[in-house]
Amino acid sequence: MRILFTILTSMMITAMSFGQGFVISQYIETNSGSTPKGIEIYNNSGATVNFATTPLTVYQGTNGAALSLTVTVNTGSLANNAVMVIGTSDIGTYLSNNGLGSVLFVTRAFSFNGDDALEIRLNGVRQDTFGTPGVDPGTSWPAPSGGTVSTANQNIAIKCSAITAGAPAIGFTDPATRFDFVAAGAPGTGLGAAGLVGFGVAPDCAPPTCTASVAFNSASCDAVTGGVDNYTSTFDFLIGSETGTLNVSSDFGTPSPLTISADGTITVTSVDEGQAVTVTVSDGAGCNIQATSIAPDCIVVPPSVEFVSATSSGSEGGSTVDICLAITDPSSEFATSVDVVFDDVFSGATSPGDFTTSPAFTSGVFGPTVTLTWPISDATQKCITVTIVDDAAIEGDETADFFLDNLSAGAGFGSTTFHSMTISDNDGPQPCPSVPVWEVVTLDDNPAANDGNNGEWTAVGPTGYTANGFCGGACLDITETWLVYGPLDASSATALSLTMDATESFGVTDLNVQYATDYGTNPCPSLATWTSAGIVTGSGIGLSFDMTSVAGNAGIYIGIQYYDDGVDGYSDWVLDNFVIVSDACPVIGTPVTSSCVVCTTTLVASGAVCDAQTSGTDTYTATFTYDATTELNDLAVTVIGGTSATTTVTAGTSGTIAVSGTEGADVTVGLNNALCTLSATENSPVCVPVPVPSCAAGETSLVFDSFEGGAAASAVNPAAYDSNNDTWIHLSSMGSIAGANEGVDFWAMQDLDNVVGGGAFDHELVYNLTFTPGDYSSLNVSFYYYTSGFNSTDHLGYKYTSGSDPQVVVGQGQLESLSQNTAAWTQVTLSIPVDGAATSAQFILYGFQNGGGQYGGFDDLNICGSTAVACTATLLLNSVSCDAYTAAIDTYTATFDYDASFETEDLTVTVVPAPQSQSAITITAGTGPGQFTVTMPETTSSYTVSVSNSACSIQETVTGVTCEPLPQLVINEVDYDQPEANDPGEFIELYNAGAVGLDLSNFEVKLWNGSNSTVYNTFALAAVTLAPGDYYVLGNASVPNVDEVVLPNNLLQNGAPDGVELLYLGIQIDAMTYEGTIAGITETSGAPTDNGAESGSGLSRTPNGTDTNDNSADFIISCITPGAANVICANNEDCADAISITPSVFGIPNWEVFQLGGSESLPGCAGDAGDDIWFKFVANSANDIIIAQDPVAGYDVVVELFSACGGTSLGCFNNYGAGSIERALAGNLTEGAEYYFRVYDAATGASASTSVQVMVKTFEDGQLYGASCGATGMSLPQVIYAERDELGQLYTNPGVGVIGYGFRFQEQGGPLDVVVQQPVTDGFYLQLSNVPGLQYGKTYDVTVQHRVVLPANGILDAYWSDFGTTCTVSLGAAPTAQLKPQYCAAATDYYLADQIQSVYVAGANRYRFTFSGSSTFVKESTNYGVFLYSVGSAGNGLQYGNSYSVTVEARINGVWTLPGAACTIFMQGQPEDTNLKPEFCGGTYVLSNSNYLFAIQVLGASKYEFKFSPTLGGTALTQVNNSLSFAFHLTSLPFAAGTSYSVQVRAFAGGVWGDYATACDIAVVAPPTIGTGNNTAAEKAITSDNYFSMYPNPNDGAEFIVAANQKNSIESNVSVEIMDITGKMVYSGVIPVKGSSQFKVTPDTALNTGMYLLRLSQNGESQVLKFIVR
Repeated sequence: MRILFTILTSMMITAMSFGQGFVISQYIETNSGSTPKGIEIYNNSGATVNFATTPLTVYQGTNGAALSLTVTVNTGSLANNAVMVIGTSDIGTYLSNNGLGSVLFVTRAFSFNGDDALEIRLNGVRQDTFGTPGVDPGTSWPAPSGGTVSTANQNIAIKCSAITAGAPAIGFTDPATRFDFVAAGAPGTGLGAAGLVGFGVAPDCAPPTCTASVAFNSASCDAVTGGVDNYTSTFDFLIGSETGTLNVSSDFGTPSPLTISADGTITVTSVDEGQAVTVTVSDGAGCNIQATSIAPDCIVVPPSVEFVSATSSGSEGGSTVDICLAITDPSSEFATSVDVVFDDVFSGATSPGDFTTSPAFTSGVFGPTVTLTWPISDATQKCITVTIVDDAAIEGDETADFFLDNLSAGAGFGSTTFHSMTISDNDGPQPCPSVPVWEVVTLDDNPAANDGNNGEWTAVGPTGYTANGFCGGACLDITETWLVYGPLDASSATALSLTMDATESFGVTDLNVQYATDYGTNPCPSLATWTSAGIVTGSGIGLSFDMTSVAGNAGIYIGIQYYDDGVDGYSDWVLDNFVIVSDACPVIGTPVTSSCVVCTTTLVASGAVCDAQTSGTDTYTATFTYDATTELNDLAVTVIGGTSATTTVTAGTSGTIAVSGTEGADVTVGLNNALCTLSATENSPVCVPVPVPSCAAGETSLVFDSFEGGAAASAVNPAAYDSNNDTWIHLSSMGSIAGANEGVDFWAMQDLDNVVGGGAFDHELVYNLTFTPGDYSSLNVSFYYYTSGFNSTDHLGYKYTSGSDPQVVVGQGQLESLSQNTAAWTQVTLSIPVDGAATSAQFILYGFQNGGGQYGGFDDLNICGSTAVACTATLLLNSVSCDAYTAAIDTYTATFDYDASFETEDLTVTVVPAPQSQSAITITAGTGPGQFTVTMPETTSSYTVSVSNSACSIQETVTGVTCEPLPQLVINEVDYDQPEANDPGEFIELYNAGAVGLDLSNFEVKLWNGSNSTVYNTFALAAVTLAPGDYYVLGNASVPNVDEVVLPNNLLQNGAPDGVELLYLGIQIDAMTYEGTIAGITETSGAPTDNGAESGSGLSRTPNGTDTNDNSADFIISCITPGAANVICANNEDCADAISITPSVFGIPNWEVFQLGGSESLPGCAGDAGDDIWFKFVANSANDIIIAQDPVAGYDVVVELFSACGGTSLGCFNNYGAGSIERALAGNLTEGAEYYFRVYDAATGASASTSVQVMVKTFEDGQLYGASCGATGMSLPQVIYAERDELGQLYTNPGVGVIGYGFRFQEQGGPLDVVVQQPVTDGFYLQLSNVPGLQYGKTYDVTVQHRVVLPANGILDAYWSDFGTTCTVSLGAAPTAQLKPQYCAAATDYYLADQIQSVYVAGANRYRFTFSGSSTFVKESTNYGVFLYSVGSAGNGLQYGNSYSVTVEARINGVWTLPGAACTIFMQGQPEDTNLKPEFCGGTYVLSNSNYLFAIQVLGASKYEFKFSPTLGGTALTQVNNSLSFAFHLTSLPFAAGTSYSVQVRAFAGGVWGDYATACDIAVVAPPTIGTGNNTAAEKAITSDNYFSMYPNPNDGAEFIVAANQKNSIESNVSVEIMDITGKMVYSGVIPVKGSSQFKVTPDTALNTGMYLLRLSQNGESQVLKFIVR
């Protein structure tokens, strides 16, 4: 906001010519001497003012005279909100001495003396006036009588209000209206330096800030019912540095406290659920802060029951386990019960064998069951206590599983409904006392090991061992060392294990813990048979290795193996605390002494040869060579995957082993004895079948050429050659052609345009055929071809001559054309007709290819003579090319050549699978040559095209292509003409504009001659990788930064027109022409003409690397920069010549490089603008940003923005310093408007830099993503999604830094226009229910904006984009509300106390229930439930015995939905039974006293009838009340004192009386007699002369003091009675009192918390006091 303010102010200053931008902010004058005298001037203009272009002048009017110039300031500048000082030299000294030396100071010996007027002007425009010009006030302009401000002999400072109000046109007559007194000197003494306080310091007029804060803390429901409940909300308040008292208010509810002056909590009570409450804290001045609560929904939550935990454990030995269940939200209306079932089917433990329970389990449906019950409102946990049986069986740990079932109605299960209890067996193995003693056995030591112990296990400490084979970073040596312990006799044991501690460093060598029973007879680790008990991969305490499988045996040895070859390093291990664990500790025997001998035999696989070569599975013979000349023992031969006659290798011999194997399966031979375990593997060879001719029945094989060992052709033209990748010969493989179609060899072709035997002509394989006339009607031909990397100048083909005239070619086909590569062997079949008189024919295969890395081949030519009528039609695949190259699913199109010229029957074209499109379905007989196309999606990997009639059935199989996005390599710069005669410096520059490196061996450059549309040169690029953003230059050796020297001079033709084409794997990815257009090469229109007479200029792409596919727009004549970013050196030194810059989106740097100018167009706004250059752009958003830098010269770049050429300056930006990137963001630009800006170096003079880089960045036009755009039938709970930056949906290069999204909804044909903005942490999506005012059934235009964090104007700030592309979003029909099905059951009869509920409707904040029956009632609720007693009023509501049709509507965003389906509910015949509350039964009640009885409430009841029946018989008394209470002191019933009554109650609700229910008894007594005499007078109030008081109040209910204040001193009794709030007497007694005295009252039992009445009666008078017990 500060940036925006600055810019707007700057605009205002320009428009007003700086009117009233400067004010006199301080003034000092002494009338004793000439110093100090001066003024301070404050810049309030909103911008920095340069006095060189906008001079400041000061005028003085002496003693009422006219104003005259006294000071001119025309150097330096004054920043906005800064001050300068003009005055006598002692003021300058004061500034220097007080750290204010940087303040602009102008020395002036002013002569004013208090009665002189002053005026300051800026660029000739008045800014401020001091005093009144033309008026002599006498000695000064003083304040009115009694004031303290004067213009004489005072230091006075301006008021903030005066700055805000501006300067009056005629000055002032009362200085106190504008100034405050600062300091003064006594008359005659003057003002010295001490009186200069405040000079040089700008006025501080910032508005006061509030340091206090208030924040929402919590909200909780006061009650949870089906109606509208209240809730209480709390807010945290921090006073900060505020010192006063602040007022507290809220828009709803009751806040407390109402004032606050310290940190604390603010509470708001009595707020309706669903209504958010806002608290305001204000002091009426700088503080006015607010916070808003989250409004809870106080919805009745059903009880939830679950296990407290999912697992528990106990152990044998008498331990107990409590399995507890918890209830959440216990019901206040009904009890809750659940069955706990023991799963006796899948549990390992049994009951009572393994455990017993309390309460005990009984038989149930799903297993043993215990039922647990929670009474009403009981929230305590319910537990089953499990006692574990201590048995003697060794059974291991067991589990007992329990689950919940049969939960009572109205309750639900929590998340933990399954519990597993583990019982630990205490009858298992125990640690043995003997400590293992290990033998160290080393099979392969490491003498170079750094541990000094050859890497072997070494004892450490009392019982530990360590090993480390490390021998240095470059040392690789096998280390194998063992720890061996035994023999152990574990014959009596059933369990056996080893535990130990292990510590590992460096973590690369695993240990293998093993055991063996034959080590005693083979005392070497390499000879014994070991079983692994576990691998140690890292440190651990108490690691355990189970060896129970060997328990019960004797002669057991335990081995720990350290083995590492050192390739990935070695571990340093320390082992300790070895313990044998067993249920019968083994006996330790006498260990054998280890003895190891090394194996010396070698075994090597020596090759394999096929026994046969067929199309089936053949056998082969593999040979293995061995040397056992120094071995002492024979070795057994094992064979895997084959068979061998050799079963034993004799010690002391050498030789070979032959093994017979099956093709496709490798064979492995092993040699084994006590010391050796050797193996070697020979891979299976591929036994390729020998190709043979293949002719159909009745056909004769005339030619078959499989090229095995050469060509069987009649002639090979030219002769075969193979030299330095120039190839025309038979080979088994070549480049990307891995092998033949069949057999071993094929005919191979590469770079046939050569000087070693080839040339620029077709190479041919010629096959001559001779036969007797009439032998054959046709020749059936088939062959295979393969192409890889072919381009437009490469091709393969075939041709054949007429049978009657061998010199005339009557048929041919070109197999390869531009952009087609088979990358696989592809078959061609032909049927050639033979003239009946012919005796010979000729068939020719030919090809031409130029360039390395491009390969072709022929294989398996088969020509058969046939008597069948020939099919004369031909079909050849011409080309396959992608229709587009995108990241989506593209299509590719195949072009087919056909010729049906000699056919007499039409042919049908069939494609399998079905294509996306095909251009021909039928080929008409007698037509051709011709073409048709087939288009397929790139997901189709291959398909077949067939052309057929009764004689022909021709097929072509097409291998699909993948149409991935093409590399972003562009032709970036071309210099095709120079002043020198031989053009030595011509070059072509390529630029990698993509994000990944490119292998240039896949690219080639072609030079086109436009006069005949032919290629005059082709350059295959070198096999180098070009990094993103890097350049590649082709030219001669003298070109700067040249990467590939292609020709010495005259590289490029000089146009009219000519062109350059760039191809990737034969696909054109860029092209350009100059001095005209060439079809297929020019992009839109040609580039401009280079002036060959001007050195140093050429065609440069601008912006650098940017391709719009229009050569005339992309290229300009500019300075040449081979191997570097393009520089624009056009003449743009004035705004009239401004170069247009197109804004590009964030995330993709696209600098355009320019040369700074040599002259100044306008004075600089910051520094010297002697080298400014101009640009213009059309704004794409309000916050487009201009970015400029000079990374080479490191200049201090300045950017100044203008509204138009010659228009208003919108901002001067110089915030980052020399060598940095300047980022200028003015804000509030108008989209579509044109703006101008200039760039220059702030240093003095013209820099002539050629490396200034400029770009204008803007926001992407984001929108809704994917299916969200155009979505229909949406509902409010659903969400819509914006395009996401981090996934590349918004910006091409993700990671721009989007921190927020905004969604705008505009109703089509309606008034709604709302914006919802949210940070990215709240998601890139928006739930429609969070949009205020959306309504179902309406369509909205939705646009999206996003917020980006940008460095600009010297700060890092966040900016919003404009709203982008419009999408429509339609909401479907509004959902309807209706009662939940469980409330619509026909058999359900309801009481008024029951609640019914609607289905939940997303987005609804109110529900309206309509009850239609004998009467109609409407009830609204803030939640989806309603209690039936709340419908209507107590006397006029739902009626018992009736039924009602109920419909429900929901209010969503202020609009009620249509009612949903109706359902009928049935009311009970009468209300529930009621009776007295239990606490009132059995009580004694005093007639005429304030005694009450209370009945149990019946919801919806409007009145209650109390029935009193004498227990000993007599007439019953009844009374109807409008409440559930009965007051004895208000009744007129004729109770008989001293009588017991049986009391019953019934309620009237829903128009019907209920039944009397359970009765309870009470006693009724007469009022007590008070006093010592026969006082029968009516009781009256105690007079003012005789009264009582009590303390403490409140008290604890155990005792309290009553004080009597009486005028008489005669002792008399005081009757003491205590009644609770219902009127029930809880204590009575009589205490004698005389005069003014006090006595203690001690109730029989301490009173409960609550309010009580104390009645004190004496001498016929009484007094009632109220007190509270806490």
